[in-house]
Amino acid sequence: MDPRRDRPVQFAAIRTDQDFNVIGRPIELFSQISPDYLPAAEACLVTGITPQIAQQRGLPEAEFMRKVNAAMSEPGTCTIGYNSIRFDDEVTRHSLYRNLIEPYGREWQNGNSRWDIIDLVRTCHALRPEGIEWPKNEQGNVSFKLELLTVANDLAHENAHDAVSDVYATIAMAKLIKEKQPKLFDFLYQNRSKQRVESMLVDAMTDAKGPQPVMHISGRISPVQGCGAWVVPVFRDPKQKTKFLTINLTMDLEPLLELSAEQFAERLYAKRELLEQQGLKPLPIKWIQSNKCPVVAPAKTLRPEDAERIGIDRDECLVQLKLLQQHSAAIIEKIELWHHIESQREMPPQDADTALYDGFIGDADKKVMEHIHTLEPTQLSGIHNAFNDARLNTLLFRYKARNYPHTLDYDEQQKWMAFCKQRVTESGQGWQTLTEFEQRIEKLGQVHADNSRNMRILKQCVDYVRATYG
Repeated sequence: MDPRRDRPVQFAAIRTDQDFNVIGRPIELFSQISPDYLPAAEACLVTGITPQIAQQRGLPEAEFMRKVNAAMSEPGTCTIGYNSIRFDDEVTRHSLYRNLIEPYGREWQNGNSRWDIIDLVRTCHALRPEGIEWPKNEQGNVSFKLELLTVANDLAHENAHDAVSDVYATIAMAKLIKEKQPKLFDFLYQNRSKQRVESMLVDAMTDAKGPQPVMHISGRISPVQGCGAWVVPVFRDPKQKTKFLTINLTMDLEPLLELSAEQFAERLYAKRELLEQQGLKPLPIKWIQSNKCPVVAPAKTLRPEDAERIGIDRDECLVQLKLLQQHSAAIIEKIELWHHIESQREMPPQDADTALYDGFIGDADKKVMEHIHTLEPTQLSGIHNAFNDARLNTLLFRYKARNYPHTLDYDEQQKWMAFCKQRVTESGQGWQTLTEFEQRIEKLGQVHADNSRNMRILKQCVDYVRATYG
């Protein structure tokens, strides 16, 4: 799934107090999909939501996202999910942007914030596991899948992957950790603020004795070592000041010492499997973004007994730290040169739908966006090129066509039909094409041939696509 390109069709939320007691009725919304987008058959199988259900029960995406944004924007709201920072929030941002709604305000305005329970769970397992049952997967590693955690801890989760059921399960898991490990919970909740994270990272980076380690938990770190590591911040992006580059002390520092700045990129972006085949070591570096609620804590929070349990050799980390401090000036100089080279690299032009991060939206354009959402659909037909930002002018036409196609004149209808055809037939653009859809259906049909429920869902996907595209 691609948060920039794929479309949400269901949203669920439940408002609670700070102790996770439910104080509001569940919110459940569905969204229609527009003809420039092909349904993801795999997602339909997981959720049971077919394109027909989305079209029958759903709102136009613009109205759907207005309601989602309103719920999340209520003053004092902390929006919490399970794996939400890296996925759900990205889907939300891009869906708001695609529908000409300011994409970031609900995250910070009016005392609002966001947080992610999955990193709370990972941290609880790595640092303070007592009181929680930890299920394991087939590889023998702890699994952080919500449906397995709820079963292991006897928490209600009647219909995994149903949005409302998943929300109740997330609430139950968060409440359990708050009850069993209240100090850990409070520490991480308070440190969802980027200012507090940045303070810890800057202090570690500028210590008079040389750069110092912090404890970091992340899904990007191997589950074999509890998704945790001592990392040392050594570089802050001069333009994107929320990005800090850290050195992972649980990995070999040798590549940092031996490789040139020019070789960094090649090693950094190579797949781990390919490096292993070639007998090469990966770069021991990791970016931390302070505005993504990362788990950063003092190094001492990793107790010796927990380090042994999750497989981190503290003594070896201290040896690596000494080596890093001895060569820190040379390593940092190399990193700065590598980053400069990377920043000069020209990026391919983005389609307007995926160009959210190409630049912030200006204040004047934000006012136009607000105005557009006060208009009746019939009032949209006369609005063209209303923005200073070219991305938004492109999105304005698509906004009208996707949500209110009856407002298009004949020429606009022809333009929209041509765009939809191009979107579902041109390969190599990142969007699913008709050919790719058919190939997926064929493969999934072979896998699920004996499952009548899944075959029925696949047939409905095919029926929708045939009815839409002929």
